[in-house]
Amino acid sequence: MWLLLFGIVSVVYRLLPREGQDRCEAWFEYCKNFSGLMPLGIIIGFYVSTCYGRWWDQWRTIPWIGGTTVLIRDLDNRDDAEGFLVRWTLVRWMLLGMSLSFQGFSPSFRKKCDPLTPPPLHLYQHTLSRPFSLFPGR
Repeated sequence: MWLLLFGIVSVVYRLLPREGQDRCEAWFEYCKNFSGLMPLGIIIGFYVSTCYGRWWDQWRTIPWIGGTTVLIRDLDNRDDAEGFLVRWTLVRWMLLGMSLSFQGFSPSFRKKCDPLTPPPLHLYQHTLSRPFSLFPGR
């Protein structure tokens, strides 16, 4: 990365007219004079901390369904087939909502699902085995 950046700056510097090269040299001297005032480690640490903090905040705001799934299991404690189907259907609906929200901001998800077809249809064709219903089997 640094080598590529250095190569780009070097090529641009060599292609500039003499006045532009003089300006670049003056800017390089300015940077060299002030480089000792702030250690590079602090600057890079601050940058990495900021980028990681923003990524971690975004990761934490994604509405993962794990906690909600456990809550549904705790609230509906039927052990028969109907209870299982109701819980399973609710989780499938939550996954559908999560998938539709991911489609709004994820380029890789958007590439997988054709944006010209209606949203539930392309998800059904790509990932789901049967259509949604509130109470399957009825």
